[in-house]
Amino acid sequence: MKKTIFLIILGVITVGCIIYGTVYHVGGGFRHLKHSGIFVSDDGNEDGKFSFHFDFDTDEETNNEHNLNQKLEAFSKIKIDASIMEIRIQEGETFYISSNWNREWLRPEVSVEHGELKVSQKSSRKNKAGTNNCRLTLTVPAGSKFEFLKINSNVGEIKIRKIDAEDIDIDLNVGEISLRDVNFENVTIDNNVGEVSLYTDASLDDYDISLSTDVGDVNVEGNRYKHSYNKKGDHNKTIKIDTNVGEINVK
Repeated sequence: MKKTIFLIILGVITVGCIIYGTVYHVGGGFRHLKHSGIFVSDDGNEDGKFSFHFDFDTDEETNNEHNLNQKLEAFSKIKIDASIMEIRIQEGETFYISSNWNREWLRPEVSVEHGELKVSQKSSRKNKAGTNNCRLTLTVPAGSKFEFLKINSNVGEIKIRKIDAEDIDIDLNVGEISLRDVNFENVTIDNNVGEVSLYTDASLDDYDISLSTDVGDVNVEGNRYKHSYNKKGDHNKTIKIDTNVGEINVK
């Protein structure tokens, strides 16, 4: 009982700290807020669930929106380092990247060298008030296979659809992570605050599985477990997912 209370308190404190940090980095600090709110919507969620987001108005005018649309050379490795970015990776006709952002420091730097796609944002910036938005969509041709897919991001939702990568490694501070119809040998996901969902056509019996959340449930193939789930697999493959606050779904 004492452990449960402690975990609840820890979760509340963690969420509070994350919300403060997110407002500071995304919205430019509490001192700039003119109006704020929490909005609930289904937002086209594929699972039919409702989601919430924060919306902040400030006295400072937000910069105009910028866009990037670029056809890419073929690549077999993907590495993304981001500060604030909504990321979607999916099947398409060609290797192609599109993005839009509203502040210059959020502009994604894109390059393909030696078969590796690199996407990054500037690591430093002046603390500007206002809404900071950056969205990025990466498409790859059907049948593409990747040596690895690595994403390191501070804030933003990550959605990956119909991707085949030997190793998938995702490290996120705040945001929902969703992988569907993905094929992989090993996947490692570390999320501070946010739900993590992993749906694959492969048999879970092939994988060593380690799932853990401090606050939230773990759901594996329709079965619910409290805080953690572990099992040994039949082959040398791994699924490892950790989150401090948030539900984990695997099937």
